Amino acid sequence: MVRGFAFFENQVVISLEQTTDNMSKAKIKLVVFNEHTLGYILPELPNYVQILHASVLKGATWSMSKYCDYIGKADKVRLATEEDFDAFRCCFSDAYRTDEYEFAETLPV
Repeated sequence: MVRGFAFFENQVVISLEQTTDNMSKAKIKLVVFNEHTLGYILPELPNYVQILHASVLKGATWSMSKYCDYIGKADKVRLATEEDFDAFRCCFSDAYRTDEYEFAETLPV
């Protein structure tokens, strides 16, 4: 059993307790963290964003020196789009289009 929580667009998206059965059905979320970092959230580590690319030009205080960061209450996290991958100069692979991953089709309004 995993204990933890993650805030997603100012809402708790993962409850305090998850069973391993629920985690096997949970998807990896491709996200933008605080509008300066592209990453993903693993179901088994819901309090951390795993970093794919951070942009110091967009406000990140690190570049590639960190591999993950804690998601706090003040942090803003949203699902990433293909356009975000372009903006961060990362390749959006067709592998992300499987049932294992969750991402946004368009930017939220």
